[in-house]
Amino acid sequence: SECEEYAREIMGITLVRTRDSDVRIVPNRSCRSASRLANDSNAAQEGEFPHMVAVGNRNSDEGNEFIQFCGGTLISHTWVLSAAHCIHNIDRANAVKIGTTRLTDQKGVIISIKHAIVHPNYKPPAMYADIALIELMNSVTFNTFIQPACLYQQYDTVPRKAWITGWGLTSFDGDKGSDQLLKAQLDVVDNLYCASQYNASEVILPYGIATSMICAGDPRNNWTRDSCKGDSGGPLQVLPESECLFQVIGIVSFGRGCALYQIPNVYTRVSYYLPWIEDNVWPHGQ
Repeated sequence: SECEEYAREIMGITLVRTRDSDVRIVPNRSCRSASRLANDSNAAQEGEFPHMVAVGNRNSDEGNEFIQFCGGTLISHTWVLSAAHCIHNIDRANAVKIGTTRLTDQKGVIISIKHAIVHPNYKPPAMYADIALIELMNSVTFNTFIQPACLYQQYDTVPRKAWITGWGLTSFDGDKGSDQLLKAQLDVVDNLYCASQYNASEVILPYGIATSMICAGDPRNNWTRDSCKGDSGGPLQVLPESECLFQVIGIVSFGRGCALYQIPNVYTRVSYYLPWIEDNVWPHGQ
């Protein structure tokens, strides 16, 4: 799979023959450990989420002034996964910033957007198929701080817990996002419970919560952690123990507010859209 190829590329794996002629795999760079995620800080460390992309605009082609308004996930050398509602007003988004956790930092690279593909079933104001692909003008080189995430493949089962990351608002009535990338671990919430918290007659959900959606919230901490405005398009992600690359299970889509008691937020289910993503990003199985 593309995912395995990227992992090999990043790890720079070399094969070494030992004396008893067994071939041993020696990574040139050690894989980050999942326990790095267990620190208490809600601030993401440099290189902790190297697939995390800030989607926004810069003032000019050469300008370094970058204004972020959505998140995204790097999934190949030239493609970023995000939410359709972030791209629908494409006049605004003209660039992405990759490779840094702090938006005002001079670190990281700003790359212009070549074009974006919004899923054909996205029909606002309804929030179904809230998924988009952004093609970058230039190919990115993977390094310690810039790496792709894999797409979660299983449709029927999802992990019980997942991480969200973003530069969005830290409170619903705030007016400024975070300069520092923030992270939180959430529980994946049953779709039936989620449906009970959202009214199917709402204009954004005329058919209620669909199987193409995943819900997540923070019941264990009194629903205090959540995604918020500005986090849209960013990943709901897991890091399997034996893996080096994160797997994206969802895309931040919408919620009733931020960290509202007993109300989970809603994410686009990535596995539901795998054929569409793969046909666009890796046509002919490239």
